[in-house]
Amino acid sequence: MKSAPGADGRKAYYMTLQEVLLRADEMRPNALTPQLKTGFINDAEGHVLSEIYLKTGSVPVYEYPKDADTALFLKAPHDRVYVYYLCAMIDFAQKDYAEYRNDLEIYNAALSELTHFVAWDLRPADEREN
Repeated sequence: MKSAPGADGRKAYYMTLQEVLLRADEMRPNALTPQLKTGFINDAEGHVLSEIYLKTGSVPVYEYPKDADTALFLKAPHDRVYVYYLCAMIDFAQKDYAEYRNDLEIYNAALSELTHFVAWDLRPADEREN
């Protein structure tokens, strides 16, 4: 994990692309390429930035292995969203649809927690022009 000062001055911890891949691989052994899994992480990051943080414009697109040590956008504890989404997509790709459904429920719960945190604590909609 990489750390950086948070808005409150305390250290904030961020998972790197490689750490997300390793954690998901431990949870869901698979034969998918790191490049394919990185594409799934790009999908999750794009959704988080555009739909939850309401960012406009381009979103980062990571490439493996070039960006393996790059810290992703979400800090702990919300960074688990990446791992849960990646686990779900691994199960989907392996045609394990029962596990995929379970993983999506866990992912959606984590995403809901993140959405509430962003909406109530960060309030990005307040910064948009009406």
